[in-house]
Amino acid sequence: RDGPSAGHALPDGQNIAAHSRLEELTQVHQQSLTQPVAGSTRRPVPIKIKTAGAQATEPLEVDGGEVINTLDLSEFLASATATPRPASLASTPMEEASSCLTLCFEQKYTVVRALGEGAHATTVLLLDNATGERCVAKLQRHDNLKAISKEAHILSMLDHPNIIRVLHMAIVHGAFVIVTEFADPADLEHQGSRLPRDAHLKEQFALHMLYQMSMALEYLHSNFIVHRDIKPANIALNSKGVFKLIDFGVSRMVINSATTFTGTPQYMAPEQLEDQPYSREIDIWALGAVVYWLCSTNDARRGSADLATMKLESRSMRLDQLSKARFRPELVDLVDSMMARDPTKRPNAAVISRLPWLV
Repeated sequence: RDGPSAGHALPDGQNIAAHSRLEELTQVHQQSLTQPVAGSTRRPVPIKIKTAGAQATEPLEVDGGEVINTLDLSEFLASATATPRPASLASTPMEEASSCLTLCFEQKYTVVRALGEGAHATTVLLLDNATGERCVAKLQRHDNLKAISKEAHILSMLDHPNIIRVLHMAIVHGAFVIVTEFADPADLEHQGSRLPRDAHLKEQFALHMLYQMSMALEYLHSNFIVHRDIKPANIALNSKGVFKLIDFGVSRMVINSATTFTGTPQYMAPEQLEDQPYSREIDIWALGAVVYWLCSTNDARRGSADLATMKLESRSMRLDQLSKARFRPELVDLVDSMMARDPTKRPNAAVISRLPWLV
């Protein structure tokens, strides 16, 4: 991800409220709760599918709902997956990203630089050539493009001020491409020394983050969506003081419970880490862990970074408590309840966002 922008000041804990117009954010949040995704009139972002042999033609464009329901989807996806990777793309992930984006969006975007590279995904910073605005593209290789298209279709219909907005989607060269707005200056993990150090400012910063992220989670959970990877690297604060939940790469719809092992171990709830069935409560645990990290600068789950050891230690691990001498007792008690081992003892996002002392 991109580092902090030199041209933008990061709002501190004392002036986030002035920058982000919390009253306005709250009103938009309340309105969003009355418009469930399932009954939304908002048109989902279409998915462009670049098929084999279609180098000189317009990409096939289908509605996300059509991608989910079409019986002939396998033909589209097989064709898109089978599109040979040109030899010219083979050099670097940046060159591959640029080629894929050009094939589907022609000259709409210019690739500025890489923000992150992994075994199965590449994230790049883009410049919209028409508007001059910056945005982000993630190219993800996935064995089941139908499944990832379905999740992306759902996410493209989300409409909330604290959730990153999907702009474009495409399938090309066997990769799923998703373009989103860019949350500038950077995510919390990469803010580094710019985050507050004074205990009072840390608390104020954490309270505003918690308030805005609890609204985002209330909206997601009311639509049966669990993020599954809440952590500092997936929460961004823009220069206007608005926190944005980003990177929905492992999100999914969960009606009752799920068992898939996915996420970041240091921010996994016990039931998630221990391969037990889980639901939306894991997001609450992880958000509590982010608050703990902001206030203490330490991960709540310390010790070995080895996954097998973390799994074994999880059953008996006692988490450290924030100091009530440094932070308000209500916040310390709330974080403790959010990180309760028993998921049924954790407050839900709606309860958290309505705590009168939070903002």
